[in-house]
Amino acid sequence: EVLEKRALMLPQELKAMGPEKQVILYEGLAHPVLCRKIRYYKDGYFTRRLMPKVGIEPLELEGAGKVELRISSNEGVARALRAT
Repeated sequence: EVLEKRALMLPQELKAMGPEKQVILYEGLAHPVLCRKIRYYKDGYFTRRLMPKVGIEPLELEGAGKVELRISSNEGVARALRAT
């Protein structure tokens, strides 16, 4: 039996891992870490921590009529990311 050195993972193996897994190289750790990606907008622990939408009163500007300003909350960002 002959043992040959080879790469831990070949480029095609990394590409075939899919979007849910990731290899992390961290300074101080002797070996790479294969992990499962956490999507904050899909994980209940993180979605419970999203801040509620902030309400803003309509702003009146001279000569422009009424303009309503809105600030996007993290919920809107999460919704947009889910749509992609």
